[in-house]
Amino acid sequence: MDAEIRSITARAHTKITDAIRDQDGPAAMRRMARHVCGFADAAARVDRRGQVELSGPTED
Repeated sequence: MDAEIRSITARAHTKITDAIRDQDGPAAMRRMARHVCGFADAAARVDRRGQVELSGPTED
């Protein structure tokens, strides 16, 4: 991960955290969705697998 990606990620996390702190649920949901979708798009450009297997939750 390069410095630009770290900077973009830090800004996204700050905006999400600010919305949560402000108790603005709709804004937090929008910002989190935008962040996750942006990450998924970036990851898809790097990782060309057709699908990723996910496991269920594990118990500690």
